Amino acid sequence: MSRRQFLQRGLLLAAVAAVPAGGLAVLRSRDLAIEKHQVDLPGLHPSLDGMRLVQLSDLHRGPLVAEDAIAAAATAAMELQPDLVTLTGDFVSISHTNIASCIEALRPLHAPLGVYGVPGNHDHHAGAGVIAARLAGAGIPLLVNRNVEVERGLHLAGVDDLWSGNARPDAALSGIPRGVARILLSHNPSVVDGVDESLLLLAGHTHGGQINIGPLTGFFTSAVTSHGRFLSGWYRNGLTRLYVNRGIGVVGIPVRFRSRPEVTLFVLRAA
Repeated sequence: MSRRQFLQRGLLLAAVAAVPAGGLAVLRSRDLAIEKHQVDLPGLHPSLDGMRLVQLSDLHRGPLVAEDAIAAAATAAMELQPDLVTLTGDFVSISHTNIASCIEALRPLHAPLGVYGVPGNHDHHAGAGVIAARLAGAGIPLLVNRNVEVERGLHLAGVDDLWSGNARPDAALSGIPRGVARILLSHNPSVVDGVDESLLLLAGHTHGGQINIGPLTGFFTSAVTSHGRFLSGWYRNGLTRLYVNRGIGVVGIPVRFRSRPEVTLFVLRAA
């Protein structure tokens, strides 16, 4: 840990302690939130109106995130009866050896239209090739700058992690017929800066700041929140609608504050 990281984490913890009822807020921040949204998706065929898509993100299986925390999120996801499940990166935190237990925790996940993911920056650091191969073997293919037609007239695309230097939204969306519904997966929400198309973009990466202390959050977590531009929830860039998921796991310190882990349900509507 660098001196700067040490000081930032110390200041974060001090800020949490200074907030009234901070301890109680930390405890509540461990509770899994089920977020539900209805989304008009341009190009969606009327026969798919009401389709249910579930997103999980930032599992971070490793020293700070136990297998049972991920399993609880997977169980909650299945209770939402999804037609399609998406996983937006950071399956592990440090080592690719943790992907086996992560996959075991995700075993309950299944959906008629499949379970798909994209890699995150931690996956690249831990060994993206190994992680992708293990996930594919478990029936969770990663969409790395490519797309699949999950249902007639509905294409799901995914990009490589932005920090890998290989994120190619153009390649991910290549070949999709005009006028059909498109959903793009990216671990890092800053990919939206290079996308201005009529589609839904789902991302993670930020953990909602993980320790959300208002205006200071962007300062302490500038790298992952794009200097506070993206924390969680809805954003827009031109024609593109972006949703940033707070994720399940943690990094750095085993604490969340005012940023509950989330499982997200999107009910898609024909515009």
